[in-house]
Amino acid sequence: MKKRIALLLAALLAVGSLTACGGNNGSNNGTEGGDAATVKVGLGLHTQMDYSSKDATAEEAGLAQADLTVCAVTLNADGTIADVKVDAIQVKTNFDATGAITADTPTEFKTKRELGADYNMKGVSASMGKIEGGAEWFEQADAFEDFCINKTLDQVVAAMNAEQYPSDETLLLGCTMKINGFVKALEKAYAEAEAGTYTAAATDELNIGIVAEVSNPADATAEEAGAATAYANFVAVTTDAEGKISTCILDSVQAKFAWDATGKLTSDLTVDTTTKYDLKEEYGMKGASASNGVIADGGEWYEQADAFMSHVKGMTASEVAAIAMDEGGYPQDETLRLGCTMKVSAYVNAVSKALAN
Repeated sequence: MKKRIALLLAALLAVGSLTACGGNNGSNNGTEGGDAATVKVGLGLHTQMDYSSKDATAEEAGLAQADLTVCAVTLNADGTIADVKVDAIQVKTNFDATGAITADTPTEFKTKRELGADYNMKGVSASMGKIEGGAEWFEQADAFEDFCINKTLDQVVAAMNAEQYPSDETLLLGCTMKINGFVKALEKAYAEAEAGTYTAAATDELNIGIVAEVSNPADATAEEAGAATAYANFVAVTTDAEGKISTCILDSVQAKFAWDATGKLTSDLTVDTTTKYDLKEEYGMKGASASNGVIADGGEWYEQADAFMSHVKGMTASEVAAIAMDEGGYPQDETLRLGCTMKVSAYVNAVSKALAN
């Protein structure tokens, strides 16, 4: 059950008007002025590389898989959750015992919500006997979202046991799968929301979008490791009653895998994967950006992301889809190019997905 009622309650519960401010560069990316009740908005990601990844054997292909869970949240003035959205995606590469990428490696990836019943969790869920008839992944994710409404972060965290499954009897009525990914992504989204960088009207609708691919795949050789990068772009957007974007938060992550010519994984699968926005200057884009001469002194990834977020504010779905790009996916809109010259096709697709949800 989606949360229009909860959002209206949030509008009544939220007191006063939180100061609206924009992207992390200080531009306004939230609700502008007025006395309307506002909520704080946050976006979070949890990346796990070691859950399913495995070495290749003579009998079975190896797997380099990044399990990515995305959460967006809005917070009331008292710190309780007004709305929350969760989704997850598995970005994978298969390779054999010679280190060669196999022909059945997928090239397109859908989120678990997009897969719907094709994710095929219902039978396993039914066998547990706690949810009558079982429930698909997206149905259990819905139950988690509903459970979070009007709760604090601590109350949600307390609903998970040491084995990372739900322990709260109310939550267990609709969700029996592991929720550690949800909780960890929620913790990050909650922290960003608490900072107050992004705000929206309490009646605005919250949604998320995820676009993922495998970039730079390469077979292993005797001289060089095999490699693949799970690359995901994800957004949180809020939209007003007219379908216009009131807030957009954008981020990206690259989870890098390596293996040798015997099919053994050699990369550290426990490494903390930092998003591009959080890397700030460490991402190292500014020099390359400066060299194209469009942005004076160049722009780091997070600075260009801020420009993109500000550019789409106030747009509708059709206007986002119409953003001018060349064949390589680089922006051609002169206003956008004043602050963003990096490839934006995936960001446009992610925002379009969020607006379609």
